[in-house]
Amino acid sequence: MFEASFDEVMARIERKLDQHGMTDREASLKAVGKPDLIRDMKRRRGLPTSERLARLAKLLGTTSDWLLHGGLEGPILDRAMLNPDGTMKSERDPTVTASDASSTWTGPTPHKPVPLIGSAFGGEWEAGIELTELRFSEVLDYIARPPFLQMDAESYALEIVGDSIVPRFEPGERAFVSPLSPVRIGDDVVVQLKSTGDPPTTGTYSALIKRLTKRSPDFVELRQFNPDLTFQVPMERVSAIHRVKARY
Repeated sequence: MFEASFDEVMARIERKLDQHGMTDREASLKAVGKPDLIRDMKRRRGLPTSERLARLAKLLGTTSDWLLHGGLEGPILDRAMLNPDGTMKSERDPTVTASDASSTWTGPTPHKPVPLIGSAFGGEWEAGIELTELRFSEVLDYIARPPFLQMDAESYALEIVGDSIVPRFEPGERAFVSPLSPVRIGDDVVVQLKSTGDPPTTGTYSALIKRLTKRSPDFVELRQFNPDLTFQVPMERVSAIHRVKARY
C-alpha cells in the first residue's frame, strides 16, 4: 500500500504531533471526532482509511503523501490557523478575489494566492541559449492556489518568454513554479543564476528555463529545444533551481 514502513509513518506523525504540541487523543479528536484514531493505529500496526489519514495530515499541517513517503516537507502550519474541529481557518475576506490580494497576506498557506511575477527576454547566456529575466519585485497578478501547491508558500507563477522550450511551453503560456518540490532528472526547471551582490537587491534574476538532463556537485546539464542544445552550467554560477510544476 505504501513504500515506507509502518514505523517510519508513525515517526513522521509523532514528529508533527510534537511540533504542534498535541497528544494522540487530542489530534484524533480534532481529525476525526473520535479519541482512538492514533492509538488504534499503534495497537493494530496498520493505517486508517485514506480519508481519515488525509484528515489527520491536514490537521498536522502536511499531506498524506508526506506522512506515507516522507521527502521534502512543506512549511509547518501554526495551530492558531486551525478551527476547533481541525479544519483550516480562512483569514481571507471571501469578497476578495485572487487578483485583489496583496503580498501582505497573513492567512494560512493553502489559501494564499500565488503571485504572477514579471518576466522578460534577458538576452543570451551563451550563443543560442536563451535567458529569461525574472522580476520578483514586479507582481503582475495573484492567482488562486492549486491543490498541488498548498504546502509551498514560496511558489510563484511566470509567463514564458521566447520559444527556446517549445514544444513544452509556448511563448506567452504561464506556468506554476515550486521552489520546495524535489527536482529530478527530466524535470522542467528554472535555474536562477548568480550575479554580483547575489541575491540581487533589485529582486531581478537572470534565469534559464530548460529541461534538467544531468546534475553533479560541479554542474547541472540542461537542454533547450529550440534550437536543440544541451549544455552545462557550473554550480558556482547557480543561485537556485526550482521545479516547473504545471501550466495554467
